[in-house]
Amino acid sequence: MPGVLDGAGLHFKSMKSSHNDQRYIALDFDQTVSFYEHYEGPEKVGAPIQEMVRKVKEEMQQGTTFCIFTARVNPGDAGPEESLDATKSFLAIAEWTQKVFGQLLAITHEKSPHFTEIWDDRGRQVLPNTGVFVTELMDAQ
Repeated sequence: MPGVLDGAGLHFKSMKSSHNDQRYIALDFDQTVSFYEHYEGPEKVGAPIQEMVRKVKEEMQQGTTFCIFTARVNPGDAGPEESLDATKSFLAIAEWTQKVFGQLLAITHEKSPHFTEIWDDRGRQVLPNTGVFVTELMDAQ
């Protein structure tokens, strides 16, 4: 198996991008790095979640690149109003990242093969090529 199970948990080798050896992390926006309770419009973004902001900044100092990964910027196919809302959200999130991280981060709604990790409040990690949830292995200890 590609990882090691030890007392501290599972540790896997990162799948590196074919372009370089740096980590490229997709960072979910709402409820992961930005506080969110309910939708208040495309331009309304929550306060930074300081614990996650600290982790991201620490990783950035180590050379890790981040991309905001959010459905908010998906223009969808419902028509011009939804497309305009996606644009408004994109601009609001871009301004937020500049203010919070001191730099503009890439923003997308699409998964990329270049992502080495995804940090998200909804994801459930699966052991590669097995169909086994990582939590199943942890529960078996």
